[in-house]
Amino acid sequence: MMLSRMYTGSKVVDELNGGGNVSMVIPVKGKENKFVVSLDRSVCTATWDGESDKVTDIKKIVEVEPGTSHVFNDGKCDHTGRLWIGTMGKKATDLNIPEKQGTLYSIEKKTVKSHRREIGIANGLAFDPKRNKMYYIDSFAGTVDQYDIDFTTGTLSNLQPICNRSTHGLDHCLFDGMTIDSNGNLWVAVFNGSRVIQIDPRVPDKLLQTIEMPVPHVTSVAFGGDNFDELYVTTARFSPTPGPLEGCTFRVTGINAKGLPPDEFVE
Repeated sequence: MMLSRMYTGSKVVDELNGGGNVSMVIPVKGKENKFVVSLDRSVCTATWDGESDKVTDIKKIVEVEPGTSHVFNDGKCDHTGRLWIGTMGKKATDLNIPEKQGTLYSIEKKTVKSHRREIGIANGLAFDPKRNKMYYIDSFAGTVDQYDIDFTTGTLSNLQPICNRSTHGLDHCLFDGMTIDSNGNLWVAVFNGSRVIQIDPRVPDKLLQTIEMPVPHVTSVAFGGDNFDELYVTTARFSPTPGPLEGCTFRVTGINAKGLPPDEFVE
C-alpha cells in the first residue's frame, strides 16, 4: 500500500508505503483524515493524517471476486457519495492482462451491485449530475462510453460508445483515466499517446483541446489548485528504458477550464 498526499502550494508530497495493491483513495465525507481505499480486491476504510508512517483503523467494507488474482483499478464517487469501482484480470505490471475478466461495481454503504461484466481494464469514470450521465472507460474497448444514470437508485441504462480512439488516430493507444470539467467536457488520459485530450461528449468527434505530454504513458487526470483550474496528470514507467520524467505527476496550468470539488464517500 502506498498513500500519497500532495500539498500543491508547498510542492511537498507525503507518502506512506505498506502491503497490498492500492488503486484508489477517496476522503470519507465528514471524517477528517479518514479515507476509503481499494486494497487488492477489497474496499476498506482507513485513517491517515498525511504525515505519520502508519495507517490506522483499517476496516474492510467489502471484498469481491474471492479466489482470483483480480484487483480493483479506477474508482470514483458520484455526488450522492456512492462509490463506483471496477476490477481487472491482474495487476498491470506489463500490460499482459487477460481480457474480459473485470467487472464494474457500485458500493453504497455495504451493498455491492455489479453493473457491467467482461471488462478488460476498468478505468476512467466521470459523472454529470446536470444531464444524468455517467461516462466510463474500459481501456481495451477503445471507446469512451456514456450511460444514462438514475442517481437516486444507482441504475445505469442506455449504453452508448461516444468516442472511439480510431476516430482521432489513436489506434495504438489506450484511453485511461478521465475527469470532467464544470462545462461537462471530458478530459481523457491517453496511455502510449503522450497526451491528454478534451472532448465534448455531445460532439465527441471533434477534439476541443490536446495537451502534449513529455512522456508516453499518461495514466490519469484530475483538477486541483485553489480554483480547480489546474490539471494534475499522472504517468507511468512502462518503457524498456524509461526516461527521467516517466512516472512523474505533472501540473498543467492555463487550460482555460475549471473542474469541480471531488465527491466524497458517504458511509
